[in-house]
Amino acid sequence: MTGADTRARTAHPPAERPLLVWDGDCGFCRRSAERIAHQVGGRLDTAPYQRVADRFPDIPVDSFRAAVHLIEPDGRVFTGAEAIYRALALRPGGGALHWCYRRLPGFAAASDLGYQFVANHRPLMSRLSRWLIGPSLLPSRYRVTRWLFLRLLGAIVFVAFWSMYVQMDGLFLSGGISPAAEFMAAVRRYADGQGWGPLARFVEAPTLAWLSASDGALTGFAVAGMVAGVLLALDIAPGAMVAAAWLLYLSLVQVGGIFFHYQWDALLIETLLCAMFVAPWRLRPGLARDPEPSRAGVWLFRVLLFKLMMLSGLVKLMEHGNAWKSLRALDVHFFTQPLPAPTSYWAHFAPHWLHAAALVVVFAIELVLPLFAFGPRRPRMAFGIGTIGLMLAIGLTGNYGFFNLLACAVALWCFDDAAIRARLPARLRARAPDPAHAAPPPPRRWTRRLAVALAVPITLIGAVRFANRLDPADRFGRRLADVVYPFFSINDYGLFQDMTESRPEIIVEGSRDGASWHAYEFRYKPGDPARAPRFAGLHMPRLDWQMWFAALRGCARARWFSGFIRRLFEARPEVRRLLAHDPFGDDPPRYLRTTVYDYTFAPPGEPGWWRRARPRPYCPVYARGAP
Repeated sequence: MTGADTRARTAHPPAERPLLVWDGDCGFCRRSAERIAHQVGGRLDTAPYQRVADRFPDIPVDSFRAAVHLIEPDGRVFTGAEAIYRALALRPGGGALHWCYRRLPGFAAASDLGYQFVANHRPLMSRLSRWLIGPSLLPSRYRVTRWLFLRLLGAIVFVAFWSMYVQMDGLFLSGGISPAAEFMAAVRRYADGQGWGPLARFVEAPTLAWLSASDGALTGFAVAGMVAGVLLALDIAPGAMVAAAWLLYLSLVQVGGIFFHYQWDALLIETLLCAMFVAPWRLRPGLARDPEPSRAGVWLFRVLLFKLMMLSGLVKLMEHGNAWKSLRALDVHFFTQPLPAPTSYWAHFAPHWLHAAALVVVFAIELVLPLFAFGPRRPRMAFGIGTIGLMLAIGLTGNYGFFNLLACAVALWCFDDAAIRARLPARLRARAPDPAHAAPPPPRRWTRRLAVALAVPITLIGAVRFANRLDPADRFGRRLADVVYPFFSINDYGLFQDMTESRPEIIVEGSRDGASWHAYEFRYKPGDPARAPRFAGLHMPRLDWQMWFAALRGCARARWFSGFIRRLFEARPEVRRLLAHDPFGDDPPRYLRTTVYDYTFAPPGEPGWWRRARPRPYCPVYARGAP
C-alpha cells in the first residue's frame, strides 16, 4: 500500500487514543510494536488486529493482515512505513523520520519499498533480529551502563593521579629530572615574544600551570585530581568531577613532558572528554530517576573504541619489519615489551603454534570486530567482549598501568542495561532499573541538541586524524593534528606498531675511583639477571618506561637522560626514591657510566631469569662537576 493510499483512509468510529494495530500471529510484529510503544512512552496504545478488528469495520481484515495500521483519534488511518513514522513522532523530538517521509523526495517511496520487503519476509526478519539483537526488540538503555562506567572511571582517575603524585617530585617538580617550572618559564618567554594573549596561551599550551608552576600548585593539582576521582566513584557531582579531572590531568600532562606523552594518557583525557556528554550534571544523581545519557555521548564512546582497536590492528599491517605479518611477533613480544611481568616469562616459552594462533585472534579482535562497533546489539557486544578479553590478556602478561582497565571501561559502552543488569549480583540487580519497564525520561532537548552539536565536529576531526594515522603525508590531516594535539582530546592511536625483536637494556653504574663500579637498580625494569620481573599493577612507573625507550633511541636522542644523570650526581632524594636501590646513598659517586646489554629470558632450568650479552657503552662516562 502506498503512502498516498494510507492518507486517504479513515476509520469510523475513530480510536480514543492513537492505536497501533499489528498482526497477532506474527511474533516479529509483536516485538516491533512493543519497541515502538516503549519508545513513545504512554502516548500510544497497541493491540493485535485479531482483538480489535471488530471495532473498525471500515478496515478490511486483509488490510490488517498485510501491514501495521495507526488509527488516530480524528479517524485518520495510516499503514506501513508511514504508520511507524507517525507513531514515533508522538515522542518529543521524534518527528524527524515522519518529516522526511512527507517532505524529502524519494524518502517515502524508499521507505514503503523497505517496509514491503520486511513484511513479505517476516520469518526471515524474525530470525535475523533474534540473532543480531536478541529476543527483545526494546530500545537499548544505558543508565546502568553509565552508572557502572562512571564508578569505574572514578577509580581509574584516582589511580592515575595517585601514580602521578608519588612520582612527580622526582620527574617534573623542582628537584626532578625535567622541572616543569623551567619548561613553563621557557614557554612563557616564547609566548611573550609572540605577543600571545591569555586565550592564545591556553590554546597553545592548555594547562593551569599558567597560573602557577610551583611545586605546591602542581602537587595541589594532583591531589585535587585524586579527590575528583573519589567523588566521581561515589557518584557525587559526576559531571563536574569529570570536567575537573579532564582539566587537571591535561594540565599536568602538559608540564610532565616526555614522561606523560603515552597513549594511555591521551586515552584517559579523551575518555574524560567523552564522559562529559553522558555524566549527570547534578550534585547527587540517582540511578533510577536520572534521564538517559545522550545518544551523542554513547556514539562518541563507540567511535573512541573503534579508533583505539581498529588503528591498533591497521598499524600492525604497516610495520617496517615483518614480525606481525609473519605471525612471529609473540615469539619475541613477551621479553622485549617495556616492562615484563612474571607471567611474561612463561608466556614467552609457550610453543610457536600457540603464539601464532593467539596472533590470529588478536587480528580478528582488532581488525574484524571493530566493524561491529556501530552495528546491531549482539555483534556490538561481541566486539566489547573481544576487547575486554584482549585487554585482560595484555594486562596479565605485562605492565601497562591503568591502560587495560581504562580500555575495558570504554568497552562497557558496547553493552546496554539489559546485558549488564542480567549479570549483576541479585542485590545490585534489584537496585538497577529494568529497561523493559517504562522508558526513562529522555535528556532535555537543549542538552541533547548541544551534545549533538559538539559530537559532530569531534567525530569529524577524529575521522580526519584516523585517516592521517594511515596516511601521514596528508597535509590537511597534519595541520589539523597540529591544532588539536595540545589538548590530547581527539587522538589517533596505534599500539605496538613496530615489534622490537631484541631487548637493549641500559645499566647505570657509579664509581668513586673509576675502577670499582656499582649498579643502580630500578624498581621494575630488568637489571640484575637473577631478579624476577615484577607486577606494577595499575601503577605506571614512568622512569622505568622511559629507560626502555632511551635504550632503543640512543644517548644522543634521549635528551632527558642528562637531567637524570645530573640528579644522581646531586643525590637528589626525589629521584633516588624512584629507584629500588642506590648503592651510594647520600654520598654520590664521582663517575657514572651507562652500558647497554642485550637481554633475553633465561631458559627454564637455567639459573636466573635473564641472560645478557654484548655489553657496549651507551653514553660517554660522566664525571661529577664536568661541564
